Amino acid sequence: MTCGTHDKDHRSGVIHNRLRDWHDGNYPGYALGCWLRDCKDQVLCFTTDFRVDWTNNVSERGVRAAKRHQAVSGYWHSLATLARSYLDGATAHGTTAIDAIRTAL
Repeated sequence: MTCGTHDKDHRSGVIHNRLRDWHDGNYPGYALGCWLRDCKDQVLCFTTDFRVDWTNNVSERGVRAAKRHQAVSGYWHSLATLARSYLDGATAHGTTAIDAIRTAL
């Protein structure tokens, strides 16, 4: 995604959604367009800093199979799966496992 494409896309979201009625304030497309405009550096960070992963779902990748199992069966496979998801997410945000556990408790 180039900066020009990003600018065109967020402008389109703002223009096409700014006058749409929504029961809870601004229409979501308008709010998203404004956020993309205001937080452009954050949105495109992965294009300039190659240490940043282009997705933010490290914890979801770690438990995808367990989530599918839960969706089908209606329960979590194990508490270990939940703990792994939590710890993967904490690690992705620069928190050590012991600090994440301490914060959770």
